[in-house]
Amino acid sequence: MKKYVFEITYEVVEEVVVEADDYEEAEVKLEEGRGEILSEDKYDWDFTCTKMPDENEEEAWINIIKYLLVLMSLS
Repeated sequence: MKKYVFEITYEVVEEVVVEADDYEEAEVKLEEGRGEILSEDKYDWDFTCTKMPDENEEEAWINIIKYLLVLMSLS
C-alpha cells in the first residue's frame, strides 16, 4: 500500500454568539475563542497532493511552493 500526502484547503464560515457588555468586549472575547458556535459551513474545497510515493523530496517541496504561490495570488 502506498501513502499519498494531501493538503486540503477550504473556507470555513462560522456563526458565533458572544455575550458581552459592549461591542469592543465582544470583539476581544471572539478573538480569544470565547463564544458559542451556532453553525459552521465549509466552502470552496480544494486539495493538492503534496507528496507522491515515487516522488523525491525536492520535487515535493517544489510542488508545495508552487501551491503556496497560487494561494498567495488569490488573496
